[in-house]
Amino acid sequence: MGNKLPETIGNLKNLESLYLHHNNLSEVPVGIEGLASLKFFHLTKNKIKELPKLLKIPANLRVLDLQYNSIEKLENLPENLIKKNFNIYY
Repeated sequence: MGNKLPETIGNLKNLESLYLHHNNLSEVPVGIEGLASLKFFHLTKNKIKELPKLLKIPANLRVLDLQYNSIEKLENLPENLIKKNFNIYY
């Protein structure tokens, strides 16, 4: 089983970039919805298999990098990703 970030990560309201490469994370932290200023979120080379069904992406997010994880197909994409200029890599 992989590591998890605390949900309190969402308290970092002014954080614009978050790089969590090689952290053995097994899931995308649900607390990211509180990161109102987040633009770049890199989770490469972890152990993520899927996106959480209730994942809420910060409105300013432009890049979600999930490369080199165990994701076989992207499901449960939040609706706000589909409606804006957004790049996702997996």
